[in-house]
Amino acid sequence: MPIFYIKKEFLESLKKGIKTAEIRVGEYWIKIAQKILNKETKPVAIFKWRDRVVIREIYRVDIYPSIRRALANGRWRKLGLKARTYEEAVAEISKLYSNRKTGPTVIFWLRKLKMSK
Repeated sequence: MPIFYIKKEFLESLKKGIKTAEIRVGEYWIKIAQKILNKETKPVAIFKWRDRVVIREIYRVDIYPSIRRALANGRWRKLGLKARTYEEAVAEISKLYSNRKTGPTVIFWLRKLKMSK
């Protein structure tokens, strides 16, 4: 199960249902995505900010060659960003990853866990 360390604002938008997807950049996340797709890892995401935790089911995983491609077609609206336009969304995500390599990008699509009886 992947653990996502996120900012407080993103944890809050996740709780409210505004954020229904998580974006990650880099080869490490491609490997995680492939493990989920191959059913080697449970499709459950753990989101953490300090001592707060939110758990979501990953129901779909999409892999893109770049941040720009991943955010296209309005997908950026599902990430809980402050951006109002596609270009602002690209800038906001790029800023988050400014110290790291860019490259392949993964979007993990999320929904609340279904409780089984």
